[in-house]
Amino acid sequence: MRLRARPAIRHVDRVSISGKSLLLEADGYNYEISGVDPALAFKFLSACDGHSSTEEICRREAIPVDLAAAIIQACSDSEFICPNLSARAAIPASLFLRILQRRYASWNSEMFSQPLWRFLPVGKASPSLFNGWLLESYHFIRGAAARLSYATSLCHDERVMPYFLDHHLEEYDHYQFFEEALRRRKVTFADTTPLPSTEAIINFARGAARRGPLHYMACSGLLESSGSDTARAVEFFNSLTASYDTEQSGFVEPLIEHVLLDQAYRHGSICERILGQFNEIDVTVANDVIDTAAGFKDTIIYWFRDVYRAYTDANERSFGPLSREHYRASGRGFD
Repeated sequence: MRLRARPAIRHVDRVSISGKSLLLEADGYNYEISGVDPALAFKFLSACDGHSSTEEICRREAIPVDLAAAIIQACSDSEFICPNLSARAAIPASLFLRILQRRYASWNSEMFSQPLWRFLPVGKASPSLFNGWLLESYHFIRGAAARLSYATSLCHDERVMPYFLDHHLEEYDHYQFFEEALRRRKVTFADTTPLPSTEAIINFARGAARRGPLHYMACSGLLESSGSDTARAVEFFNSLTASYDTEQSGFVEPLIEHVLLDQAYRHGSICERILGQFNEIDVTVANDVIDTAAGFKDTIIYWFRDVYRAYTDANERSFGPLSREHYRASGRGFD
Protein backbone atom coordinates (compact mmCIF):
# COMPACT_ATOMS: atom_id res chain seq x y z
CA MET A 1 0.00 0.00 0.00
CA ARG A 2 1.31 3.43 -0.94
CA LEU A 3 0.60 5.98 1.77
CA ARG A 4 0.56 8.87 -0.73
CA ALA A 5 -1.95 7.18 -3.03
CA ARG A 6 -5.42 8.74 -3.15
CA PRO A 7 -8.02 5.95 -2.71
CA ALA A 8 -11.51 6.48 -4.09
CA ILE A 9 -14.56 4.36 -3.34
CA ARG A 10 -17.20 3.65 -5.98
CA HIS A 11 -20.71 5.00 -5.62
CA VAL A 12 -22.60 3.08 -2.92
CA ASP A 13 -26.39 2.73 -2.72
CA ARG A 14 -26.67 1.43 0.85
CA VAL A 15 -24.36 0.85 3.81
CA SER A 16 -25.15 -1.08 6.99
CA ILE A 17 -23.41 -2.92 9.82
CA SER A 18 -24.34 -6.50 10.64
CA GLY A 19 -22.51 -8.04 13.55
CA LYS A 20 -18.81 -7.60 12.85
CA SER A 21 -19.20 -6.97 9.13
CA LEU A 22 -19.71 -3.86 7.02
CA LEU A 23 -22.29 -4.47 4.28
CA LEU A 24 -22.34 -2.35 1.12
CA GLU A 25 -24.74 -2.47 -1.82
CA ALA A 26 -24.04 -1.13 -5.31
CA ASP A 27 -25.26 -2.00 -8.79
CA GLY A 28 -27.64 -4.51 -7.23
CA TYR A 29 -24.74 -6.49 -5.73
CA ASN A 30 -23.90 -6.95 -2.05
CA TYR A 31 -20.38 -6.66 -0.68
CA GLU A 32 -19.17 -7.63 2.79
CA ILE A 33 -16.04 -6.43 4.59
CA SER A 34 -15.19 -8.52 7.61
CA GLY A 35 -12.16 -9.09 9.80
CA VAL A 36 -11.87 -5.39 10.70
CA ASP A 37 -13.88 -3.08 12.93
CA PRO A 38 -16.92 -2.25 10.71
CA ALA A 39 -17.31 1.23 12.23
CA LEU A 40 -13.68 2.10 11.45
CA ALA A 41 -14.00 0.56 8.00
CA PHE A 42 -17.03 2.78 7.30
CA LYS A 43 -15.17 5.81 8.66
CA PHE A 44 -12.18 5.14 6.42
CA LEU A 45 -14.19 4.41 3.28
CA SER A 46 -16.31 7.55 3.81
CA ALA A 47 -13.09 9.58 3.57
CA CYS A 48 -11.90 7.86 0.37
CA ASP A 49 -12.96 10.62 -2.00
CA GLY A 50 -9.93 10.53 -4.30
CA HIS A 51 -8.67 13.87 -2.98
CA SER A 52 -6.96 12.81 0.24
CA SER A 53 -4.03 10.40 0.46
CA THR A 54 -4.20 7.28 2.62
CA GLU A 55 -1.67 8.88 4.95
CA GLU A 56 -3.81 12.02 5.33
CA ILE A 57 -6.97 10.00 5.97
CA CYS A 58 -5.32 7.86 8.64
CA ARG A 59 -3.88 10.91 10.40
CA ARG A 60 -7.09 12.95 10.19
CA GLU A 61 -9.46 10.12 11.18
CA ALA A 62 -7.11 8.46 13.70
CA ILE A 63 -7.16 5.15 11.81
CA PRO A 64 -4.19 2.76 12.11
CA VAL A 65 -2.27 2.39 8.86
CA ASP A 66 -2.36 -1.41 9.01
CA LEU A 67 -6.16 -1.31 9.31
CA ALA A 68 -6.38 1.01 6.29
CA ALA A 69 -4.18 -1.41 4.34
CA ALA A 70 -6.47 -4.33 5.22
CA ILE A 71 -9.57 -2.39 4.13
CA ILE A 72 -8.02 -1.31 0.83
CA GLN A 73 -6.93 -4.88 0.10
CA ALA A 74 -10.39 -6.27 0.88
CA CYS A 75 -12.07 -3.69 -1.36
CA SER A 76 -9.52 -3.90 -4.16
CA ASP A 77 -10.15 -7.61 -4.59
CA SER A 78 -13.76 -6.82 -5.57
CA GLU A 79 -12.81 -3.62 -7.47
CA PHE A 80 -14.97 -1.75 -5.00
CA ILE A 81 -12.27 0.84 -4.45
CA CYS A 82 -9.72 2.44 -6.73
CA PRO A 83 -6.42 2.35 -4.77
CA ASN A 84 -5.16 5.53 -6.41
CA LEU A 85 -7.41 7.95 -8.23
CA SER A 86 -4.51 9.60 -10.03
CA ALA A 87 -4.22 6.45 -12.13
CA ARG A 88 -7.90 6.62 -13.11
CA ALA A 89 -8.90 10.28 -13.24
CA ALA A 90 -11.42 9.33 -15.93
CA ILE A 91 -13.27 6.17 -16.90
CA PRO A 92 -14.19 5.04 -20.42
CA ALA A 93 -17.61 6.30 -21.46
CA SER A 94 -18.55 2.75 -22.44
CA LEU A 95 -17.85 1.55 -18.88
CA PHE A 96 -19.90 4.41 -17.46
CA LEU A 97 -22.80 3.40 -19.72
CA ARG A 98 -22.62 -0.18 -18.40
CA ILE A 99 -22.61 1.11 -14.82
CA LEU A 100 -25.72 3.20 -15.51
CA GLN A 101 -27.49 0.31 -17.19
CA ARG A 102 -26.80 -1.97 -14.21
CA ARG A 103 -28.14 0.71 -11.88
CA TYR A 104 -31.26 1.16 -13.98
CA ALA A 105 -32.01 -2.56 -13.85
CA SER A 106 -31.67 -2.57 -10.06
CA TRP A 107 -33.61 0.67 -9.59
CA ASN A 108 -36.47 -0.40 -11.85
CA SER A 109 -36.87 -3.53 -9.74
CA GLU A 110 -37.13 -1.33 -6.64
CA MET A 111 -39.45 1.23 -8.21
CA PHE A 112 -41.92 -1.23 -9.64
CA SER A 113 -42.19 -3.29 -6.47
CA GLN A 114 -44.18 -0.45 -4.85
CA PRO A 115 -47.84 -1.11 -3.86
CA LEU A 116 -49.17 0.90 -6.81
CA TRP A 117 -47.55 -1.55 -9.21
CA ARG A 118 -48.70 -4.59 -7.26
CA PHE A 119 -52.33 -3.47 -7.71
CA LEU A 120 -52.45 -2.02 -11.23
CA PRO A 121 -51.26 -4.97 -13.37
CA VAL A 122 -53.46 -7.58 -11.67
CA GLY A 123 -56.68 -5.57 -11.88
CA LYS A 124 -56.94 -4.94 -8.13
CA ALA A 125 -56.76 -1.14 -8.20
CA SER A 126 -59.94 0.70 -7.24
CA PRO A 127 -61.53 2.93 -9.90
CA SER A 128 -60.35 6.03 -8.03
CA LEU A 129 -56.78 4.73 -7.82
CA PHE A 130 -56.69 3.73 -11.47
CA ASN A 131 -58.11 7.05 -12.66
CA GLY A 132 -55.82 8.94 -10.29
CA TRP A 133 -52.76 7.11 -11.63
CA LEU A 134 -53.82 7.91 -15.19
CA LEU A 135 -54.45 11.54 -14.28
CA GLU A 136 -51.07 12.00 -12.58
CA SER A 137 -49.38 10.24 -15.51
CA TYR A 138 -50.98 12.84 -17.77
CA HIS A 139 -49.59 15.67 -15.61
CA PHE A 140 -46.21 13.96 -15.49
CA ILE A 141 -46.02 13.57 -19.29
CA ARG A 142 -47.26 17.12 -19.78
CA GLY A 143 -44.32 18.24 -17.63
CA ALA A 144 -41.91 16.77 -20.19
CA ALA A 145 -41.96 20.04 -22.10
CA ALA A 146 -41.02 21.96 -18.95
CA ARG A 147 -38.03 19.77 -18.19
CA LEU A 148 -36.83 18.99 -21.73
CA SER A 149 -36.95 22.58 -22.96
CA TYR A 150 -35.11 23.68 -19.82
CA ALA A 151 -32.42 21.02 -20.20
CA THR A 152 -31.97 21.91 -23.87
CA SER A 153 -31.65 25.64 -23.18
CA LEU A 154 -29.04 25.07 -20.45
CA CYS A 155 -26.95 22.61 -22.45
CA HIS A 156 -23.89 24.12 -24.11
CA ASP A 157 -22.17 20.84 -24.92
CA GLU A 158 -22.45 20.27 -28.66
CA ARG A 159 -22.06 16.53 -28.13
CA VAL A 160 -25.27 16.44 -26.08
CA MET A 161 -27.48 19.36 -27.10
CA PRO A 162 -28.73 17.90 -30.45
CA TYR A 163 -30.08 14.84 -28.63
CA PHE A 164 -31.88 16.98 -26.05
CA LEU A 165 -33.35 19.14 -28.80
CA ASP A 166 -34.57 16.12 -30.76
CA HIS A 167 -36.04 14.57 -27.62
CA HIS A 168 -37.86 17.81 -26.81
CA LEU A 169 -39.32 18.13 -30.30
CA GLU A 170 -40.41 14.49 -30.26
CA GLU A 171 -41.91 14.54 -26.76
CA TYR A 172 -43.48 17.97 -26.21
CA ASP A 173 -47.01 17.00 -27.29
CA HIS A 174 -47.14 13.40 -26.04
CA TYR A 175 -49.45 14.39 -23.18
CA GLN A 176 -52.20 14.39 -25.81
CA PHE A 177 -52.16 10.58 -25.81
CA PHE A 178 -53.03 10.66 -22.11
CA GLU A 179 -55.60 13.39 -22.67
CA GLU A 180 -57.37 11.12 -25.11
CA ALA A 181 -57.21 8.18 -22.69
CA LEU A 182 -58.72 10.31 -19.92
CA ARG A 183 -61.36 11.67 -22.29
CA ARG A 184 -62.41 8.15 -23.26
CA ARG A 185 -62.66 7.20 -19.58
CA LYS A 186 -64.65 10.38 -18.91
CA VAL A 187 -62.16 11.59 -16.30
CA THR A 188 -61.99 15.36 -15.87
CA PHE A 189 -58.50 16.70 -16.46
CA ALA A 190 -58.77 20.25 -17.85
CA ASP A 191 -58.91 22.02 -14.49
CA THR A 192 -56.95 19.56 -12.40
CA THR A 193 -53.69 20.28 -10.61
CA PRO A 194 -51.00 17.63 -10.12
CA LEU A 195 -50.03 16.25 -6.76
CA PRO A 196 -46.97 17.95 -5.23
CA SER A 197 -45.07 14.69 -5.71
CA THR A 198 -45.82 14.80 -9.44
CA GLU A 199 -44.41 18.31 -9.63
CA ALA A 200 -41.40 17.13 -7.64
CA ILE A 201 -40.42 14.81 -10.51
CA ILE A 202 -40.42 17.72 -12.95
CA ASN A 203 -38.56 20.02 -10.56
CA PHE A 204 -35.93 17.40 -9.76
CA ALA A 205 -35.25 16.88 -13.46
CA ARG A 206 -34.90 20.62 -13.98
CA GLY A 207 -32.48 20.71 -11.04
CA ALA A 208 -30.48 17.91 -12.63
CA ALA A 209 -30.24 19.94 -15.84
CA ARG A 210 -28.73 22.81 -13.83
CA ARG A 211 -26.03 20.46 -12.51
CA GLY A 212 -24.99 19.39 -15.98
CA PRO A 213 -26.13 17.77 -19.23
CA LEU A 214 -25.00 14.27 -18.22
CA HIS A 215 -26.91 14.62 -14.96
CA TYR A 216 -30.11 15.28 -16.85
CA MET A 217 -29.28 12.55 -19.36
CA ALA A 218 -29.01 9.99 -16.54
CA CYS A 219 -32.40 11.00 -15.12
CA SER A 220 -34.01 10.90 -18.55
CA GLY A 221 -32.35 7.56 -19.21
CA LEU A 222 -33.89 6.13 -16.03
CA LEU A 223 -37.36 7.25 -17.14
CA GLU A 224 -36.92 5.79 -20.60
CA SER A 225 -35.39 2.55 -19.31
CA SER A 226 -38.62 1.65 -17.51
CA GLY A 227 -40.50 1.55 -20.82
CA SER A 228 -37.73 0.43 -23.16
CA ASP A 229 -39.14 -3.12 -23.33
CA THR A 230 -41.87 -2.29 -25.83
CA ALA A 231 -43.38 -5.77 -25.98
CA ARG A 232 -43.72 -5.88 -22.22
CA ALA A 233 -45.19 -2.37 -22.09
CA VAL A 234 -47.79 -3.24 -24.77
CA GLU A 235 -48.64 -6.43 -22.88
CA PHE A 236 -49.16 -4.38 -19.69
CA PHE A 237 -51.47 -1.88 -21.37
CA ASN A 238 -53.44 -4.63 -23.06
CA SER A 239 -53.94 -6.28 -19.68
CA LEU A 240 -55.54 -3.06 -18.43
CA THR A 241 -58.34 -3.47 -20.97
CA ALA A 242 -59.66 -6.67 -19.41
CA SER A 243 -59.55 -5.28 -15.86
CA TYR A 244 -60.48 -1.62 -16.24
CA ASP A 245 -62.34 -1.14 -19.53
CA THR A 246 -65.64 -2.89 -18.95
CA GLU A 247 -67.35 -0.09 -20.92
CA GLN A 248 -65.13 -0.79 -23.93
CA SER A 249 -64.04 2.83 -24.19
CA GLY A 250 -60.76 1.89 -25.87
CA PHE A 251 -58.78 4.17 -23.54
CA VAL A 252 -55.75 1.88 -23.85
CA GLU A 253 -55.35 2.48 -27.60
CA PRO A 254 -53.71 5.94 -27.34
CA LEU A 255 -51.42 4.68 -24.55
CA ILE A 256 -50.14 1.88 -26.76
CA GLU A 257 -49.75 4.33 -29.63
CA HIS A 258 -47.54 6.42 -27.35
CA VAL A 259 -45.35 3.42 -26.47
CA LEU A 260 -44.88 2.51 -30.13
CA LEU A 261 -44.01 6.09 -31.04
CA ASP A 262 -41.36 6.25 -28.30
CA GLN A 263 -39.92 3.02 -29.70
CA ALA A 264 -39.75 4.54 -33.18
CA TYR A 265 -37.94 7.58 -31.74
CA ARG A 266 -35.46 5.27 -29.92
CA HIS A 267 -35.96 7.09 -26.63
CA GLY A 268 -34.81 4.01 -24.75
CA SER A 269 -31.28 4.42 -26.12
CA ILE A 270 -30.78 8.08 -25.12
CA CYS A 271 -27.82 7.33 -22.81
CA GLU A 272 -26.18 5.02 -25.31
CA ARG A 273 -26.42 7.58 -28.10
CA ILE A 274 -25.15 10.50 -25.99
CA LEU A 275 -22.30 8.63 -24.30
CA GLY A 276 -21.29 7.34 -27.72
CA GLN A 277 -20.09 10.90 -28.36
CA PHE A 278 -17.64 10.72 -25.43
CA ASN A 279 -14.37 8.86 -25.05
CA GLU A 280 -14.20 9.12 -21.27
CA ILE A 281 -15.97 10.66 -18.28
CA ASP A 282 -14.23 12.37 -15.37
CA VAL A 283 -14.72 10.16 -12.30
CA THR A 284 -15.86 13.06 -10.13
CA VAL A 285 -18.54 13.92 -12.69
CA ALA A 286 -19.46 10.25 -13.07
CA ASN A 287 -20.02 9.82 -9.33
CA ASP A 288 -22.05 13.02 -9.13
CA VAL A 289 -24.18 11.94 -12.10
CA ILE A 290 -24.96 8.61 -10.41
CA ASP A 291 -25.74 10.39 -7.12
CA THR A 292 -28.19 12.62 -9.00
CA ALA A 293 -29.84 9.71 -10.78
CA ALA A 294 -30.17 7.85 -7.48
CA GLY A 295 -31.94 10.86 -5.99
CA PHE A 296 -34.25 10.94 -8.99
CA LYS A 297 -35.05 7.26 -8.44
CA ASP A 298 -35.98 8.03 -4.82
CA THR A 299 -38.23 10.88 -5.97
CA ILE A 300 -40.03 8.55 -8.38
CA ILE A 301 -40.57 6.03 -5.58
CA TYR A 302 -42.06 8.78 -3.39
CA TRP A 303 -44.33 9.66 -6.30
CA PHE A 304 -45.58 6.09 -6.72
CA ARG A 305 -46.27 5.87 -2.99
CA ASP A 306 -48.01 9.23 -2.96
CA VAL A 307 -50.28 8.40 -5.91
CA TYR A 308 -51.25 5.17 -4.15
CA ARG A 309 -52.05 6.99 -0.89
CA ALA A 310 -53.78 9.99 -2.42
CA TYR A 311 -56.14 8.07 -4.69
CA THR A 312 -56.84 4.83 -2.87
CA ASP A 313 -60.51 5.09 -1.87
CA ALA A 314 -60.49 8.77 -2.83
CA ASN A 315 -63.80 10.46 -3.51
CA GLU A 316 -64.09 11.16 -7.23
CA ARG A 317 -65.20 14.69 -6.35
CA SER A 318 -61.66 15.36 -5.17
CA PHE A 319 -60.48 15.11 -8.78
CA GLY A 320 -60.30 18.55 -10.30
CA PRO A 321 -59.57 22.01 -8.90
CA LEU A 322 -59.84 20.77 -5.30
CA SER A 323 -57.27 18.00 -5.65
CA ARG A 324 -54.64 19.90 -3.69
CA GLU A 325 -57.08 20.68 -0.90
CA HIS A 326 -58.04 17.01 -0.71
CA TYR A 327 -54.38 16.06 -0.55
CA ARG A 328 -53.72 18.45 2.33
CA ALA A 329 -56.92 17.80 4.21
CA SER A 330 -56.45 14.04 4.15
CA GLY A 331 -53.00 14.35 5.67
CA ARG A 332 -51.45 12.19 3.00
CA GLY A 333 -47.79 12.87 2.37
CA PHE A 334 -44.41 11.24 2.28
CA ASP A 335 -43.17 8.79 4.86
